[in-house]
Amino acid sequence: MSPPDTTSRSPYRGHMPALDGLRGLAIAVVMAFHYYLFDHHVAPLHWLYLGTRGGWLGVDLFFVLSGFLITGILLDQRAAMGPRGELALFRTFYVRRTLRIFPLYYATLAIVFGVPAWTPLFATESFDRLEGEQVWLWLYAVNWVNWWRGELVFVSDVFEANHFWSLAAEEQFYLVWPAVAVLLPRRAFFGTSLVIVLASFVAKAVLGPDEETLMLFRADGLVVGALLATVVRDEGLRPWIERAARPVLAIAICTLAGIAVLRGGLLHDDPWMARVGCSLAAIGCGALVLEAARAPASSALGRALRVPALAFLGRYSYGVYVIHWAFHPLFDRGFFAIAPREPTGFAAIDGLYVTLVKSAFAIGAAVLVHHAFEKRFLAWKDRVAPTRAEPAAAVRPG
Repeated sequence: MSPPDTTSRSPYRGHMPALDGLRGLAIAVVMAFHYYLFDHHVAPLHWLYLGTRGGWLGVDLFFVLSGFLITGILLDQRAAMGPRGELALFRTFYVRRTLRIFPLYYATLAIVFGVPAWTPLFATESFDRLEGEQVWLWLYAVNWVNWWRGELVFVSDVFEANHFWSLAAEEQFYLVWPAVAVLLPRRAFFGTSLVIVLASFVAKAVLGPDEETLMLFRADGLVVGALLATVVRDEGLRPWIERAARPVLAIAICTLAGIAVLRGGLLHDDPWMARVGCSLAAIGCGALVLEAARAPASSALGRALRVPALAFLGRYSYGVYVIHWAFHPLFDRGFFAIAPREPTGFAAIDGLYVTLVKSAFAIGAAVLVHHAFEKRFLAWKDRVAPTRAEPAAAVRPG
């Protein structure tokens, strides 16, 4: 058994600043989707609102980036460790991922569900209901529960956890994906990846938006990224995929723009998006990741993705994602109760104010938590699970 060939020298290694910017862009549009909820009858402002309704696609971009980066790391580590190094590779992967993902996630749950013991702020009926469902949060099963119940279960007037569905889907995927990427022979790996992408596409096309948070329904983005990570390490296939990336990206953008015009935006519960648009978006995000990964710093795309603000957001994107929606109900009850805003009469301006204030809170909290808490766990990664090769297209911890 052997992994896809990674012996050829690949340029997709080392830190790529443009991918930091791409992660920053992804979290920015997700925050806009969650925060900017104010429509307006004036056409340009109405289209601005509709544009933010497509911000949920930032999660799909995260999935593609994750598949691209993590599969690249696995393949490079496999090549460095050589035959019979699989057990050490799996141990390294899971230890490092645990130290990266679990501390903030479980600390959030521990604080939230420990707080009611010493403050009446959380003593609400809706939080009591959420507290009764917390076991599913600890088990990374948000997506399954929401699907099974047919409703958004993890919501209250002080804490919101439905956005954890994407973290759950990703962790479920990575329970099995390292074995697929490392152990399968080259042909079997490509075949399995294509079957997963096709199965995801067919499932969406047949069943529509009701199952959109299940892992299979979003696995296409993760696997598209993984396939790209594999192809760019093959000297024969790399030129082909690089030539195809720009036309594919253009087709995806034009098609999604057409759906937006015809359907009044890229709405996540629109059957067109659920059945066709999501899969097309995953492919388009794959082309965008490839273009960004190889974009020279002097190019228009390279300059755009190296804007310091985007790089900064990308660096803290995981913390921002966890915090920004989890605590927004509490922020509403706290900040806006202490400093109520006077409506201007212009929904677009009011929406911009709310978006900027909430975004500043989420980003500030993520930066603080990263330096006060997460860094201590990240420092252990190289101590207890050092890697043996330079990570492929590594993005600095977010």
